[in-house]
Amino acid sequence: MNIALNLPIKTHWLAMIESGRKREEYRGAGNRQANRLWRRWSNRGIPAATQAAIFRAGYNPTSRAVAVRLDNILLRGNEWKDRRHEWGEPGGPRAYFAILLGGVLASGTYRDVKEKVLSMEGGAE
Repeated sequence: MNIALNLPIKTHWLAMIESGRKREEYRGAGNRQANRLWRRWSNRGIPAATQAAIFRAGYNPTSRAVAVRLDNILLRGNEWKDRRHEWGEPGGPRAYFAILLGGVLASGTYRDVKEKVLSMEGGAE
């Protein structure tokens, strides 16, 4: 399994992703990691089943983290749908990425989660 994204996130959102309540994550169009992933997926059609994202609450190797399977990444404009702005969707005139999340693969400390994801099907970062 490939680790396609490795992003810091607030603890509140991390808990919601871990419980399965939050199925999308948002990043501005200027986010380097999200931009790189979107270009790879749109140009080459990389299969989502082999891609994972790790969200972590801090940069310490012992920080709490959760790994999820990536379903898709979409580039959006300034549209507002439903009540997504309450879930962290950015508003205003700028473009942003909507990262659609699949099932949780692992949770625990960042170090442990990263090892578990990399050991799935012999993937590499």
